[in-house]
Amino acid sequence: AGRPWAFVVGGSLALLGAVASTRAPDVRPAVVAGAHARQPLFNRKALGPGAVLALGLMGFSSFAVYVPLYVKQLGMSGSKFVFLLYAVVVMTVRLVGGRLPDRFGVLRIGTVATTSIALGLAITAAWASPVGLYVGAAVTGVGMAIQYPALMAMAVNRASDAERSSVVGSFTAFFDLAGGTGGFVLGTVVSLGGYRAGFVAGSLCALAALALLRLRVARSSSPSPSPSSSSSSPSISAH
Repeated sequence: AGRPWAFVVGGSLALLGAVASTRAPDVRPAVVAGAHARQPLFNRKALGPGAVLALGLMGFSSFAVYVPLYVKQLGMSGSKFVFLLYAVVVMTVRLVGGRLPDRFGVLRIGTVATTSIALGLAITAAWASPVGLYVGAAVTGVGMAIQYPALMAMAVNRASDAERSSVVGSFTAFFDLAGGTGGFVLGTVVSLGGYRAGFVAGSLCALAALALLRLRVARSSSPSPSPSSSSSSPSISAH
């Protein structure tokens, strides 16, 4: 229907989301000690999980930005079916595996997710064919589907009830940081080495995220309470 209609539909869906949000339950915790204390602009408890998220998203930015251009080199008519497959994989994994972090632990699922992103981008770079692109998209989609929920749960479970809003705000800021820096850094790589070099760089960013998660963040993270724990401050579900 043309590009303008894409913005019309997108804006309409945003309004629909705004209406739906009025029916969302109030999830504010009960008044606890320190609830009214002034929270820092940036909460350091979000630093480790947020940095892992940013590096993983920087890797994905190479896929999201350059696949529509890369398909021309592969002789494909367009990238719409590649992104359709990616979207279906993300939605399916989110719906079916939304509680995997609760069941297996946020660290283990965060590791699987980040590894999947690195592997998917490596496949995209190494397998220069339409089939390779579709396989890379599917594997990357699995990682992207579960990385954000797992890392969000990891960040929030580090915080007290009074700090949760502060931690969430600090954690999500890394999403924007990745978007702003990923295009610049990986765009430079693409301008020097081509699209496949950009996918390699994205895979390396995800590997750096994996190393950070396992070597630094894991050591500073306390185990998440189990869903059956009687703790007065239960862990946030990753769903």
